[in-house]
This record gives sequence, structure tokens and C-alpha cells, in this order.
Amino acid sequence: SSCKFMTMMVSSLSFFFLLCSVSAQSQSFSLAQLYDNTGGASWTRSKGWKSVSSISFSYTMGTDDDDDDVCSWEGVRCRKGVVTRLNLSNNNLMGTIPQGTLDGLTSLISLDLSNNKLQYVPPLSLPYLDYVDLSCNSLSGPLLVNIMSSSMLLQYINVSRNGLTGRFPSVEGMTRLHRIDVSYNQLSGSLS
Repeated sequence: SSCKFMTMMVSSLSFFFLLCSVSAQSQSFSLAQLYDNTGGASWTRSKGWKSVSSISFSYTMGTDDDDDDVCSWEGVRCRKGVVTRLNLSNNNLMGTIPQGTLDGLTSLISLDLSNNKLQYVPPLSLPYLDYVDLSCNSLSGPLLVNIMSSSMLLQYINVSRNGLTGRFPSVEGMTRLHRIDVSYNQLSGSLS
């Protein structure tokens, strides 16, 4: 990753190494938690993915295993060693994603978890997110207002074909939003 490369090039900046390590570790743990909590062992495509216990063991032992580079994991795309896109669509993810699971992916731009069996996605606190596709899952209850307000950069939201209910939230202030698909849910109210 670029963090490893930069650390070798500028060994006197140990602080930079610390920042890169924390970032790489938080990305690994976030993705490993996602794997563990959504039935990762049963995913259709899981090349490179690891459980939290595997990641913890690697960091505890101090191993520098290339397999721990999350950028090589199936469905993960990075820029300069930082996770920016996660596409696990049609991959047999099941159950719920616990609160805080995705918080370590602070540079995530695109999240596609469509065509799975997810029942709950927590509030997203991802400031650069501009694309969210959670369509064709088993989400139920009120529309995920937190997704609507997670980023002012959101351009695309698709939560169609779920079991969402309640009133449609306001999109006021979301000036970059170009497409929102909430079809095939039980929502009331109008888009404003």
C-alpha cells in the first residue's frame, strides 16, 4: 500500500507511519466486521476476506501479510491504499450490519450492497459518500433517513424493492442529488 511505501521512503516520519497503520487497521476491522456479521462464510464471492479474529491475530503478531491488504479483497476498490468503493452486490450478505461497522471506511465514496438479504443497515457517517445502492434486500421499517443525511455529496440513492414504510423524508439541501429510487416500498408523502 502507499502507506508502506511512504514509510520506507521517509523513515524519519514515524508519525506518518502511525497514521497509515491506524487507517489500514480501522479499514481492515470494519470490513472484517462486515464479513462476520453478514454471513461472510456463505458469501458467493469472498476472495481475500478475513474474519475479525484473523485480522486481530495478524496485527497482534505483527505480520506483514499481503493477504491483509484490503485493497485486494473481492469487491473492495482503493485509491492510494484507502478504501473508496465497496461493491458486494448479489453476494448473499444476510442479516444486519451492526451500528458502527462501516465507520472505519471514512473515505468511502460508493457503497453497493444491492441484491442481498440484508435486514438492517445502520446510520452511515461517511462524509464523502455519493452513491448508495441498497435495493432488493429485506430492509424494513422507516426509510433510512440517516442515509439521506449522511453526506451532502450524495448523488444517487437506491433503496427500491425493500419493505420500507413511513413518510418520505425531505431531500431539501441535498443539492447534488440526481437520482433517488424508493419504488416498491410502502412509503407515503411526497418528495420535497
